Amino acid sequence: IKGIEGDSASPDTYRMNSVTTVFKPEAAMKVGYEWEWEAQPNTELGTRKVQGKYKFEAIETIKGIQTLKITMDVKEMEGDLPASCKGIVWLNPSNGMIVKSEQEVKNGPIPGAPEPVSGTLKPELVTE
Repeated sequence: IKGIEGDSASPDTYRMNSVTTVFKPEAAMKVGYEWEWEAQPNTELGTRKVQGKYKFEAIETIKGIQTLKITMDVKEMEGDLPASCKGIVWLNPSNGMIVKSEQEVKNGPIPGAPEPVSGTLKPELVTE
């Protein structure tokens, strides 16, 4: 993540995005492909060391859009109350947009929250 703009851009915003984003592999993917991703901490942005494991599970149609179904397990590897995210993301391969996701977040650093938040994220693309 190179930059986030807006009033809520903060170290917490960068940390939350680091654990909830699918980082694409360098190699071409086919169903069953697994990859790992790692980011070193960035003191300027306020991020921590993060490791992620991903798997391309299937091609599925969601809301009339052919998607890549990807499972993910991403964790901060340092600091107090490390954030983590585990779940499924359905991505539109033509533009990389999330069509749907179901993610369990633990110790999510939410900007403005008095303490880390744990819960389920279930965003879905609105096509109407």
